[in-house]
Amino acid sequence: DTMTTGTWWLIALAVWLHAITWAILPILGWNSYSMEASGVSCGLSWLKHDFNHASFIMVMTIEYATLFLLAILFLRSAKSYVDSPTVLEVNTKNWFTEKQLVWITFAFLMIAGVGWGPYGYFGIWSQRTKITSVSMLAVTLPPLFAKASASLYIVPYLAASDHFREAIVGGATPVKKDQ
Repeated sequence: DTMTTGTWWLIALAVWLHAITWAILPILGWNSYSMEASGVSCGLSWLKHDFNHASFIMVMTIEYATLFLLAILFLRSAKSYVDSPTVLEVNTKNWFTEKQLVWITFAFLMIAGVGWGPYGYFGIWSQRTKITSVSMLAVTLPPLFAKASASLYIVPYLAASDHFREAIVGGATPVKKDQ
């Protein structure tokens, strides 16, 4: 409640710029893209083993592991804040309490870890083993986990709030617009 709309826009802009940077780097020559095993999308080239490709995978893995750990640390400080007696639990204006939002964020981190973890493990494994071919299952499962995890982000919202669940799933009473 203390952050302004401008601050949220700056955070969103920073996230998009970060994502665009990592997406453009292979186009500029640091690693490269190739067709995924499914044949419907492209992904990183896993079977190249020069320094250019290995360094990209390692730097990306280290950066995202660091961001993941920082998110957990910030989440832990947020949890200690919402557990303090100064935070009110009941707020009829908002659909979620502060505690619910902390647990939703924790669930998001777990979904991201489970969804994108196999992709990261496969990337490191492919660079460390110097393999030249991989089974169809090994190259299909990590992207499948990553793409399927996107559909799970609504589950924490549905579990956390009756009001939200009724608005999405539908209930006996219609949800009224906040005045």
